[in-house]
Amino acid sequence: MKINARITLVMLIFLVVLAATIITASHVIISSDYNSLEEGHARNAIKQASLLIRSDLDGRERVVTDWAVWNDTYRFLENPAGNSDYILDNFDDTVFLNLDLDYLVFYGSDGGVVYAGRFNRATGLIEPVPEHSLAYLGSALAHLDPDNPEPVSGIMAADHGLIIAAAQRVRPTIDSGRSNGVLRMARNLDETRLAQYRQLTSSSLSILPPDSPALPEEVRAMLIAGNGATDNILVRPADESEIESYAAL
Repeated sequence: MKINARITLVMLIFLVVLAATIITASHVIISSDYNSLEEGHARNAIKQASLLIRSDLDGRERVVTDWAVWNDTYRFLENPAGNSDYILDNFDDTVFLNLDLDYLVFYGSDGGVVYAGRFNRATGLIEPVPEHSLAYLGSALAHLDPDNPEPVSGIMAADHGLIIAAAQRVRPTIDSGRSNGVLRMARNLDETRLAQYRQLTSSSLSILPPDSPALPEEVRAMLIAGNGATDNILVRPADESEIESYAAL
């Protein structure tokens, strides 16, 4: 029997944590015969979609670390006025495109914004980041542990949708124990990105905010509590012709 899959990823985002809890939902159209084959397909589809997002996050952590742990970046934050060419020399529109960035923000050691740029994909221009956008871009910086050299990444809620972001403390290339600020890189989790996920998973996929009516409240509660889930995946019949499977990461 051929199975047609439709996957929905639902991000549970807690405002105090950058690394979001991810809930994925996969609706698999099947016959009324519910058996282990269909359940296994639903679980595998969710795992594949979740791994794609985790891979995306890991890649962004590597990129932000490459730029943050660099002598030139460290010198820029030490003296932004005296090293103003750093931004012009390193972050033109081509770099934004190659790094797949929509937002680039440098924060000083006091937490203040030193530089903030937004890439306008429609015009190809780099523009200032609006104040309201800076508010959510900086909302999770407190979760960067000053004693932990690892970056942080996750899905953030914005006024226009979701953002996939990573942040790292700025340190010299060699003496990586000293930090004088933070670099944040982010990209809108828009339809272009979703289309890539859909193509790679051969499914119809969407990402929803945690308060979306598409996510049953009782399912969200079960996943948060861990009740009824195996390997963080919950499978249940939706009706006579459909199986729903959810995963909390």
